[in-house]
Amino acid sequence: MKELLRLKHVLSGWLGLALFLVPEASANESPLGESCAACHGVLVDEYRETGMARAIEPLRHGEFEGLEPVKDHDTGLSYALGEISTAAVAGFRITERWGLDEAQVSRSLPLLYAIGAGRLDRSYVALDGGMEWFAPLEVLSQSEGVKRHAALAPGHEMTPGLRFKTGITNECLACHTDSPPAISYPPNLHDPTWEPHGISCSACHAAGEEHALHRESKATGDDPALALDELDLAERISLCARCHLQGDARISLTGSRSLSAPGTDLLEEWAVY
Repeated sequence: MKELLRLKHVLSGWLGLALFLVPEASANESPLGESCAACHGVLVDEYRETGMARAIEPLRHGEFEGLEPVKDHDTGLSYALGEISTAAVAGFRITERWGLDEAQVSRSLPLLYAIGAGRLDRSYVALDGGMEWFAPLEVLSQSEGVKRHAALAPGHEMTPGLRFKTGITNECLACHTDSPPAISYPPNLHDPTWEPHGISCSACHAAGEEHALHRESKATGDDPALALDELDLAERISLCARCHLQGDARISLTGSRSLSAPGTDLLEEWAVY
């Protein structure tokens, strides 16, 4: 049964991976793969521009230019994404407005980072009350006959007036970065020391830093990195399925809130329904 579950989802898993592999803009300034670049420079440069490497990244200057405000159904609320540079405020913001004419009220919240490379869409993380929340707007990429534009995020499209009530937790970030912030309470508490970045080489190869030190020191013994060409089909599928086999529900069999380590059997640690 376990093998059948793996094989059943291999095509959807690779399809999901392929959709992320189209870059939108250069990301060579990314710190991902620094320890790998000495030996794999070209590969690292190419990887830094993939959707996987950019699954979480800082916002880019100018990415909100030309985006129109969006109304939240008939709630009276509306939202706008913007970039501000004044003596008092600087950075990326989302502005929430409600009310009419002279009675209109607004507030502006900072945006911390983006989730998604912008290949299909791009979500944003807002800071309010020292905690991280999904912003009510996302940006949909240009497609045939449709230009790039802001739209209500899926949860806000389904639940009018949701505002800033969906917290960003490690469970949300697990498939977008292999280095999430430390688990805390509340689970969406902002950690100002955490450096948001996408999926690094170690997410699949494991022990990237250790591998670099092993090669540099010319140590004997087994290389700590995971050799993907030595994995059998089931092991390779399990590696990808950690993110791409989401199912309708996942239950941890070990109590862990993190992804399985590369090379482990996903279905030994998670029940996927």
